[in-house]
Amino acid sequence: MRAMIIRITDPLDAFASISETFLESRYDVISRSGLHPTETHLIKALPLSPAPASLLVLGNRTGVLGMIASRVHPELKVIASSLDLYHHHAIERNLARNPFTSVTARCEPDIPERDHFDAVCLQISKGSLSDELILDQLQQAHQALKRGGACLVTAEEKIPWLMEHMKKSFGTCSLRGSDQTSTLLISRKKQDLKKTRDYRAEFTMTIPNGRGALLATRPGVFAHRRVDEGAQALAETAATLPGDIILDLGCGCGSVGISLAVNQPSAEVVFIDSHSRATAITEENCKANGLTRFRVILSDEGLSDENRFTLFVGNPPYYSHDKISDFFIRTAFQTLKPGGRAYIVAKNATRNAELMQSLFGNAEILHRRGYQITKSIKR
Repeated sequence: MRAMIIRITDPLDAFASISETFLESRYDVISRSGLHPTETHLIKALPLSPAPASLLVLGNRTGVLGMIASRVHPELKVIASSLDLYHHHAIERNLARNPFTSVTARCEPDIPERDHFDAVCLQISKGSLSDELILDQLQQAHQALKRGGACLVTAEEKIPWLMEHMKKSFGTCSLRGSDQTSTLLISRKKQDLKKTRDYRAEFTMTIPNGRGALLATRPGVFAHRRVDEGAQALAETAATLPGDIILDLGCGCGSVGISLAVNQPSAEVVFIDSHSRATAITEENCKANGLTRFRVILSDEGLSDENRFTLFVGNPPYYSHDKISDFFIRTAFQTLKPGGRAYIVAKNATRNAELMQSLFGNAEILHRRGYQITKSIKR
């Protein structure tokens, strides 16, 4: 039988692409760098027995697992749920490129269904999920499963407590394969949870001589359970003016923008993040702190508004080899009005200062709490 070819949206190059075959060479996946080991392990676990009618996939970033599962089980309805819009869009692009499969992609902070799915697959890769987020996702997986439904979890490494936790929660857990790249655990829902845990946390963020902001966070949102020192330094440095229109890009739980707005009641704030839980909790936090002049946007492409804002604040993550911080800076320059101020925080601001000097024509590095905040004014 001729292999079914699945191409994913990584840039394809005849001299720099990888072809992987699965399930007795029936499926050929072509990608830039190969599938993640946790995804290949789940694919190799197909077909599932008994054959499921519905499958929920969590932690996946390509959509390939769902595509192949929907072909192995032709009647299967697959939901690929992502917390982050960036990963959701990657899955959507892959599904559009391979329209022969029946997979629905969703970006959502929580799984709304209860007792609905016959099987749930969860991928855990190093650094992608905190322990609390793993526990949160497993709890939601349990609630989403029908009684007797299967939960398949793959991790890059053995997590000592994970098997015991799954056995306690689901009533059963077995190790179904472990090698140098990943481990597969399978549980079946034998019982309802005796109690559910709320993984939310609350803390207060206060700037000197200012009113404090009460903030809630959830697993998966940046700086869960704590005030991030970089965000604190940024909020203390980015002085506001009456009537400011503030853009808080990569807002997380909204800590910086909310801290600024509660101390400048005439300010308007727009919050943007690509993480669905971040925007959901920011919306809650704005309302809890009495803000009325705000807007929260779920986006992985920033904002196209030009020359609208008077103040930009950003705390970009420290990965992607400066790609994200460069995106923050270019967005600041595009969206600020003439005279608008941009503040970008980092541990080391050398790269940021160089790009901001190039774009804005000025850049000043300010020091606060061991961080460097680069300030530029749009002339």
